[in-house]
Amino acid sequence: MEGFEYKVSVIVPVYNAEEYLRDCLDSLLMQTIDQKEMEVLLINDGSTDGSLEICREYEEIYDNFKVFSKENEGLPVTRNFGIKKAKGKYIIYLDSDDKFTPPTLKNVCNFFDEHYEEIDEVTFPIIRYKNGSTLPMHYRYKYLTKTGIYDLNKYPFITQANINICVKNMKDKNIFFNTTPEFRHEDLAYNNEILSNKMKIGFVKEAEYQYNRDNESSIIANYMYAYYIFETTTKYYEDVFANYDHVPQYFQAHFFNDLVWKFAESRLWPYHYESDKLSIAKTRIYRLLDKVDVNTIMAYPSADNYQKIYWLRQKENITLLPLFCKNYMSILVNGKDIYSRKDVEIILKRIVVTENRIKIVGFYKSPLFSMIEKPYFYVLENNKPIELEVTLASSSYHKAKDKTDTFWGFEYTVDLNSVKEKNICFKLKIDNIIFNTVFYNTITVPFYKARLRSYAVKNFIISQNNDELIFKKTSINKANELRWNIHKKYLSNTNIYKVRIGSEKYVDKKIWLYYDNYTVTYDNGYLQFLHDIKKDDGVDRYYILDGDQKKAEQLFGREYINHIIPYGSFKHKVLYLCADKILTSFIENFSLSPFEQEEESFYRDLIHAERIYLQHGVLHAHLPWFYTPIGVEVDKVVVSSYFEIKNFQKNYSFHKENILPFGMPRYSIIDKEKRPKNKIVFAPSWRSYLIGEPGNGGKREGNAEKLIKSNYYTNIMKFLDNNKLIKYLDKKDLFIELKLHPNFFDMYKGTINFDSDRISLSENKIDLTEYKIFITDFSSFVFDYAYLNRPILYFVPDYLEFKSGMNRYRELDLPFEEAFGPLTVESEQAVDELIKICERNFIPEPIYRKRMQEFYLPVKDPCGQLYEYLRKESVNI
Repeated sequence: MEGFEYKVSVIVPVYNAEEYLRDCLDSLLMQTIDQKEMEVLLINDGSTDGSLEICREYEEIYDNFKVFSKENEGLPVTRNFGIKKAKGKYIIYLDSDDKFTPPTLKNVCNFFDEHYEEIDEVTFPIIRYKNGSTLPMHYRYKYLTKTGIYDLNKYPFITQANINICVKNMKDKNIFFNTTPEFRHEDLAYNNEILSNKMKIGFVKEAEYQYNRDNESSIIANYMYAYYIFETTTKYYEDVFANYDHVPQYFQAHFFNDLVWKFAESRLWPYHYESDKLSIAKTRIYRLLDKVDVNTIMAYPSADNYQKIYWLRQKENITLLPLFCKNYMSILVNGKDIYSRKDVEIILKRIVVTENRIKIVGFYKSPLFSMIEKPYFYVLENNKPIELEVTLASSSYHKAKDKTDTFWGFEYTVDLNSVKEKNICFKLKIDNIIFNTVFYNTITVPFYKARLRSYAVKNFIISQNNDELIFKKTSINKANELRWNIHKKYLSNTNIYKVRIGSEKYVDKKIWLYYDNYTVTYDNGYLQFLHDIKKDDGVDRYYILDGDQKKAEQLFGREYINHIIPYGSFKHKVLYLCADKILTSFIENFSLSPFEQEEESFYRDLIHAERIYLQHGVLHAHLPWFYTPIGVEVDKVVVSSYFEIKNFQKNYSFHKENILPFGMPRYSIIDKEKRPKNKIVFAPSWRSYLIGEPGNGGKREGNAEKLIKSNYYTNIMKFLDNNKLIKYLDKKDLFIELKLHPNFFDMYKGTINFDSDRISLSENKIDLTEYKIFITDFSSFVFDYAYLNRPILYFVPDYLEFKSGMNRYRELDLPFEEAFGPLTVESEQAVDELIKICERNFIPEPIYRKRMQEFYLPVKDPCGQLYEYLRKESVNI
């Protein structure tokens, strides 16, 4: 083999991979290449689990398996170690939690032999697997369609950034992985350095790298945030671009791809920087963007026009010009038309039916809105023009957590009290030119994918015809006939048909559903249900219990047990379709719907409930891309404070009449006069970056290793294990209870232990009135405690990570400097502030006490006030 002992060397870095390692190594034993032609280099990178023992088992049995062990230095150093040991003609990489299909090595090596002089690198398909299912393939496979050699100047969007590659073993001239600390783009840089010589790559379709996405401890899951990598990544692209007067399109494509996905996942900007430094950081990115051609951006395959035009607007070296003519609107870039259409999209989000009123929720969508003054929006109702009130839609944060566009949202109510039929068209006027609109039906409206042109709810028939919605009052018999005709469309699908027919039992009844969430024993939905169920008003009420059904009788008593419905049950499904109102403390659809989203779309003609959001805590996390009538299915929201009334209007575009100032139901059971015990509660919020993504039913999984390595955990434990604190607790006979957020408790309770018996982990739902001090970071639980007018201390153990955007949000609508206690970000500082509070005899400082006292609305009877409002509203409609 021309001076090599093997055809191919497989480099397998190994670090704490015992769960997946055997499958990985077995996939190498199953290769169709002759085992004598393959060496497997197992590089143990300081594993602390049983990985090294597994490696040695294979080494003892198989002569071509070779184990090397070294101290933990990270993936790039470990791969470089393997490169230096490799004795094969080719080098190929396999991570210890991934696998190759059997023909991979043979097919890749044979192809490389045939084209050895033409190329320096061969790639092959990488298939991502998660929970046993395949994930969508990368856009590069739109171009890599068959085995062959690809010119990267002709196919710039191949953008090979992963390690599903085979390269030549150049011995003393080998290229190595970048080992700069916190670089994290070493695979991309390694590929680019190899490919830059010939700008060609080989592709073998008859091979497969099986990439395991179940392993949440991976580099991408843990470290690909601006907090870690902004400086090294930006410098890398600056160095690459500096080599060229005109950057090759292939490298432009790499940079733009990096820009788009990081921006979409809130991983691009280092928001933890101070304002001046952040401004400089953004300037560096925009200077790189200026070197990306307009053609590269517009041809990029993994972004829509809105994303592309957003990034064009950020370029300083081009001019975008909006143009409006009689029959079309366009965007010109340096005189060239890059976007043109004759109408504007109306994105329909919901159609809600309540008695004689029908509410339409949606938004106007166009990339031109970001370049012009606010247009004039209006509705033609039976050909009569009516000005339409619009607000900024949450969709203006288009596929991002930064505002990218200006889309105009609306809620329009059609009143059929006086007229039996109304035809509704949405229009707009720009520069005295009237533009028509075209409907785009989302999955949350019955017209989605044109499954229906008409449907019936109560005694209404609702139709869509081109750019027109038609609402017609009809007889119950005709409405029933249409509804049954739609049922029959699903005769061939037994599951759908069965649920639809089951809903007929409740179609003439008034149904109200009450919800909390599986993470809590009970909350505002529970309390409101217990109040309302006693009313004899012709409404059938049901509480949807998501959790331990054995607790139903304990929570509700035998009297109401027939009104407690298991979440996801058949009865839940049929009641969900017939409900007139949903009262819920959690608004995410997976907390409410017994269906997966696509499945629910087959029932949307039956779903018509008005949704009343009771909240599970005062909203103060800044989430403008989510908590709006466009972003979530909310019709009315119950608030408890003057702050919320302003906040929901200013930041979340709620109409004032849809904000109900009655107070959360649980404020009716907080005893402000109860004397506290000698206890302090510490209730930090959860962190999205420390647990997995929601799975079925919205449930997530933890990763103890990830938690323990985090600043969040480290600094919390430093605070709670502080000797000064423990001595002070002993002196004052005080106790601290750590109350983990429900999203964290079950998955991490076994990870947290304390040396002092003065500190414990609370395992039950706590009574806030028992505590003298409340410590938190930014949990909304703090507002319940502020209601007691007792001292509060803020301690954010991972302040920079929070500010950088690693959690779901990076700002608060009620900033720390306007909140109810001092802010601390260091454990020692938190201890000192806590002792100060204790030495003041557990009395809040005057400034914080005043804020607490002035924060809340007068709360008298939250449950009763809400009930009376909803009852009267139903009667008066």
